[in-house]
Amino acid sequence: MGAMILLVDDEPAFRLATRLYLEGKGYEVTEAEDGMAAMKLLASDPLPDGVILDINMPRVSGIDVLSFLHSTERTRNIPVVMLTARDDAETETLSWYEGCDWYQVKSKPIEYEDLGLVIERLLQYKNPQ
Repeated sequence: MGAMILLVDDEPAFRLATRLYLEGKGYEVTEAEDGMAAMKLLASDPLPDGVILDINMPRVSGIDVLSFLHSTERTRNIPVVMLTARDDAETETLSWYEGCDWYQVKSKPIEYEDLGLVIERLLQYKNPQ
């Protein structure tokens, strides 16, 4: 298997479609249905090579997960794609400030080829072989 991606989103249908796309590209995918589940996974091994993170989720938001990721040396360099329906400048600016590596608004339908290219490039840049 290829790199492991942690996919964090509270929409099961979106997680399923995205997981199937990523697995088709050779990635191993671990899913979390909300930010709290994501933080539990990020506190254990193995760590993902990259994270796709929604913002609006119950219990713990994607912004809080992003802050958590960048608060420890262990997870600080994991590339994070914020993939969200939030299309406002304030949320995007906050995401960049908190350390996301890419911010993308979910389109309908989602542009999976674009997402795949972003993930591939971030993994190459942040985790050179």
